Amino acid sequence: MVGCRQIGLLVGPCFTIFFKQMKFNLLGINVTMHNAPGLLMAILWAILALLTVFFFFDLPTTTVNHKSISNSLNDYTFLQAMKRVYKICKQPVIIVLLITSFIAYFNQTALETTLTPFTNQQFNWHELQVSILFAVAGIEITLVYVLLHFMTKKYPDQSILLFGYILLSIACLIAVIILPFSEPGTKKYLPIFLIFVALDILALPLIVVTTTSLFTQQTNHDEQGIGQGIQRFVINVATIVGPLYAGSLLQFTWTMLCSMLFIVLLGTFLIVAIYRSFKRKHDEELAALISPTNNNR
Repeated sequence: MVGCRQIGLLVGPCFTIFFKQMKFNLLGINVTMHNAPGLLMAILWAILALLTVFFFFDLPTTTVNHKSISNSLNDYTFLQAMKRVYKICKQPVIIVLLITSFIAYFNQTALETTLTPFTNQQFNWHELQVSILFAVAGIEITLVYVLLHFMTKKYPDQSILLFGYILLSIACLIAVIILPFSEPGTKKYLPIFLIFVALDILALPLIVVTTTSLFTQQTNHDEQGIGQGIQRFVINVATIVGPLYAGSLLQFTWTMLCSMLFIVLLGTFLIVAIYRSFKRKHDEELAALISPTNNNR
């Protein structure tokens, strides 16, 4: 699910290539590159609505005392909910995972916001070139998700997360060092810019997948629902703040990159600081096997 979301965020902009070629009439409506995205989204939502109606079903109801459930929900106050949130978020490991999740999505949305105006100013790129770049990025991120399937079987999630942040730090460092020497209108540093984008796209899936996986591992089974809600809230805030922040600093790209490098280095430092505090899958599985034996005694 996480992979599909990330791929959609990167592949979506590359549809500009097809929209530019659209110029036809549909039921008396003149379809152009300006209203074609709306038409595509309407078709996709219609298909999704049909799939939901015919293929989505509720889980079968169980024989549970609905009155007792209703009473327990009524007794569950806002203060109790906040206490549960505090109980989860006070753990240093959870705090670090929430921070790293925020940084990953903040970085991605800020990069997507800046990419089009920056490449237009620096390399005189237009919609076609930017769309091709997004298409290639979509292919790269898909391959990384496939690679992750095999990496997670050989290496612990926290190691992959740290490796992803090291790559992201290198990418931001390259951008911060090279940008002051880049002159608008020249393509001298275009290869280095493409390396920066490639490293950034390579690192993001490693971070996104492992933060979600580690968050699930560090949270108790009875707190998975509220824990995932907290993480989704942080991620949604990041996807809102990222474009707003990047958009406000379009004329000060180097300042924006310096601040992004700072928060990425902060995230890397926090991961290193609590690296040994992460629970391991093996430990959880061993505990699950040992606990019934102890209970029998």
